[in-house]
Amino acid sequence: MTQSSKEQQRLIGLYEKLDPTLREVVQVAAVSDPLSRRDLFKLAGEAGVSQEDGLKPQYKNDRDAVDAAIESGILEFVAKPNASPLQAAVLLQDFAFRQAFASGLAERVREQIDGGRQRRRGYALDEDKAVRDMRFAFYADNWDEWQELGLYHSFRPYLLDPFCKRTFAALSPKFQSDFFIRTALGLVHFGDSRRCEFAASVGELVGGMENLPDDVILAATDLLTAQGNIAGLVELAARAESHPEIEGCVAFLRGDFETARKQFEAVDQQRKGTGKRAGKRTANRTTNLRGFPIVLFTLLLLRENSAQSQQHVKQLVKVMDKWATAWHMVSIPLEQALFQQVHPLSGTRMALHNVERMSPLSLLISGWVWSWFFADHEPPISKQACERLIDMYRDSNLAWMAAEFSAIATRMSAGRSKAKGSTTPAEEAHSQLGTVSLVDLIQPAPAWEAGLTALENLAQPAKSAASTPGTPVADERLIWEAEFGKVWVFVTPFIQKHGAKGWSKGRKVGLERLYDQWQTPAFDFLTEQDRTICSALRQYSERDYYGYSETRHEWDQAKLISGLVGHPHVYRTGQRDEPIQVYAGRPQLAIKRSGKQIQLVVEPWHGNEDAELIVSQEGSHRYSIVTFSNQQREVANLVTRIPSVPVEQQDRVFEVARTLASIIDIQSDLEGTPSTGEEVKSSAQIVVQLTPYNDGLRAELFVQPFGEK
Repeated sequence: MTQSSKEQQRLIGLYEKLDPTLREVVQVAAVSDPLSRRDLFKLAGEAGVSQEDGLKPQYKNDRDAVDAAIESGILEFVAKPNASPLQAAVLLQDFAFRQAFASGLAERVREQIDGGRQRRRGYALDEDKAVRDMRFAFYADNWDEWQELGLYHSFRPYLLDPFCKRTFAALSPKFQSDFFIRTALGLVHFGDSRRCEFAASVGELVGGMENLPDDVILAATDLLTAQGNIAGLVELAARAESHPEIEGCVAFLRGDFETARKQFEAVDQQRKGTGKRAGKRTANRTTNLRGFPIVLFTLLLLRENSAQSQQHVKQLVKVMDKWATAWHMVSIPLEQALFQQVHPLSGTRMALHNVERMSPLSLLISGWVWSWFFADHEPPISKQACERLIDMYRDSNLAWMAAEFSAIATRMSAGRSKAKGSTTPAEEAHSQLGTVSLVDLIQPAPAWEAGLTALENLAQPAKSAASTPGTPVADERLIWEAEFGKVWVFVTPFIQKHGAKGWSKGRKVGLERLYDQWQTPAFDFLTEQDRTICSALRQYSERDYYGYSETRHEWDQAKLISGLVGHPHVYRTGQRDEPIQVYAGRPQLAIKRSGKQIQLVVEPWHGNEDAELIVSQEGSHRYSIVTFSNQQREVANLVTRIPSVPVEQQDRVFEVARTLASIIDIQSDLEGTPSTGEEVKSSAQIVVQLTPYNDGLRAELFVQPFGEK
């Protein structure tokens, strides 16, 4: 029994020995807002509490008993002793409330508070009233009221405290599921010794629930994994159908990583329209894995350390980062692990911002990442903090997580060295559980090896999940609606499907989804030009004060253009029946004579110093896009500032032109100028460009005086 549980049992024992009238007064304190001693007795009398003689209780008659209750901790002051209002002890509140609810006293107290002078005035949030209403809704099995209160309040009262299996069994299925999911989440992420009885009974509780919703199965999987409860996971897998991730957790805990990988992949690759959970994989969700299974799968991908696995990790971390629950915090250390794999020689240290705001589970993952990639630097948490977390998770009946914190603490003290014949507390715990530790899941590599692996991954195509077998999506294509500015291009992707009537109008694809999924089987119909365009999409994320990510997506203009040039399916916005032609132009330095002056002009140029490209429309359906390198942009910026040069300085201009010829094309109408242009015979031949238009073709006539090239 934990220290918290011992204290709670002590208070309950003292409470049950109280005089029956004073015990009901304590129940009133558990239901009401904090009150002064006199107001507490007054409210108790108005709610029907009476002494053996039938008279209302009076504070002056029970002063000594109340002082004794305060001294023992049954009643406590909200703030400053002897001056602030009283309330029932926190560890006693829910227990006393349940007794008051069962006897009807709680309802009478609420009627007095809501209808009498005890009601608070004003518009401020009345947290005491909200907690009271939630307790009433929970124990009265009023699901509609519980949901409505949840819409207005982010907090929840501490219910079923101490935990009572009989009371839990009497709850409706909806309340059972809600309580189970919330309690399991709190235990896994933060530990809670007051819920140790719940954790110890998780297998029995799941076995007593008639129907197991997916969310309950996932919550039970997380909790049993955190315990290292292999037998419980095996029982859960036998009862829950079509959940290979449970068997994956079993294999992972046992150290059978190959089997675990296969089971996790079976869930990760489930496509929409297949399996029991068909339809759950959506545009905003690239995997069916959640909770511990997705974390463990990500660790196995990091262990693989290939271009494909790194791309997959990137996608999974993105999914975790979007979660609204505490699970989103696990993405922070995993993101740092991925960065270190991709940039092993960057010299960065592991940095966790707002460590005090991170969940203990995310700190455990940070400890693993530190032991794999940053063991030569300071650990992300102190050894003292690690030891506190060991005790907390051990007291919460989550033995595997406690053992892992213990393994990290040992690594902090002794590094990778170990005395022969000695056994660490973590090894003893894992031996009893039949599980393995993760501190050595990934072995640190020498700098030269890590660097060579990073180079090898850089040179390989990162196709990630797209490289795994899957059912190809036939008769689909991606088209691009383009908007052109003078110095920018923006494209919007649409998926078209081919049917009996031809290609559909198309469904817009969000840039966030495209960034996450273009290398997955969901987009295996992309052409190489499409993939070039997709690779130009950039994501920028910043974390706000609370640790949530704010994300935007932008196009790398130069890379975008390389994919658009010659692409057969580029259209103006809203005109998907008329493709446009995009071709690449080259900037040139033009040397022109005007009277006695020589002018230097970069063509084309719009005067924007930061412009990476210039867009020119050369027909109703033709666009020329000229891109500028950094050096060419510097040349253009300088040229725009150079005034006209006297014609007498023609030789000097020619000398500079020869120097610039390796950077930018030179075009001049002055004799003797070094030109990089090719001399060709002019052509007056008319060229016809045909493009699809409705059910026919559109014809446009052009002249190409410099020939086809």
